[in-house]
Amino acid sequence: MQRKFDIPISLRDFVMKNLDQRWRSWKYDLRMKFFTAYKKAQQHFAYSDTRVVEDQWKILVQIWSSEEFKFLKIRATLDRGDLFIRTRMKKAGGPVNEESAAMIDKIRDIKLTQQSSTSSSIASVGDAYKQSSASVCHAQRKKGRRVRILHFSRQVVASSIVMSDDDDNVVMGKKLGGEYYEVSILIAHDPIVSLFIKDADRKNMNDAVGSHIIWFREYVELEDN
Repeated sequence: MQRKFDIPISLRDFVMKNLDQRWRSWKYDLRMKFFTAYKKAQQHFAYSDTRVVEDQWKILVQIWSSEEFKFLKIRATLDRGDLFIRTRMKKAGGPVNEESAAMIDKIRDIKLTQQSSTSSSIASVGDAYKQSSASVCHAQRKKGRRVRILHFSRQVVASSIVMSDDDDNVVMGKKLGGEYYEVSILIAHDPIVSLFIKDADRKNMNDAVGSHIIWFREYVELEDN
C-alpha cells in the first residue's frame, strides 16, 4: 500500500486504520458467504471468491477451522465470569486447582445472588468476576511472584514474574483494567507462540524475553501450584 501510493503523513494513520477495518470487514463477509463451521477444511478449498488467491484462501480456511479461532469466537459471547469457569475446568470435570475452585464457587454464588435480585439492584455482567477476584484472590496476590504463562490450550508457553496488577497501569498501550497482568518474561518455553497483545517489536514469545508485556489474568498461574 505505502509502496504504491504517496499518502501524506498527516493522513497515513487514518488511511491505514481505515484500510485495516475494510480488510477485516471483507474477510468477515467471505467467512459468512463461503465458510461453514461443521464442514472439513478440505471441503471449503474449492469454493471461494474468485478475487481471493488460492493459497491465501486455504490459509484463511485453516485459521477459521482452528480450535484457537473457535475459542476466540466463544470468548466474545461470554462474560468474564463464564469465561473464567470455562477455561479453569478440566476436560474430565472439576476445577484445575484449589484457587480456581474457590473462584468458581464465588462466581456462581454471586451469579445466583444477581438472578434473585431486582433489576434495579442487579450487578453488571462483569461484576461477578470482579467481585470474586477481589474476595478470593486478594490473599493470593501474584505480584512479584514467579508464574507460568499459559496459552489458549492451557499449555505452558513461558516462565515469568508478575510485575503489576494495578488496574490503571498502562502497558503496551493498554490499561491492565482487571483483565491483564504486567509480566516480565524470563524463559520462552514455546518461542514461536503468538502473543495475545502485540506491538511493533514483539509478535511472539521469543521477542518478549527480557521485556514487560501484558497477559490475560486467566492464563497466569503461580509456579508453586
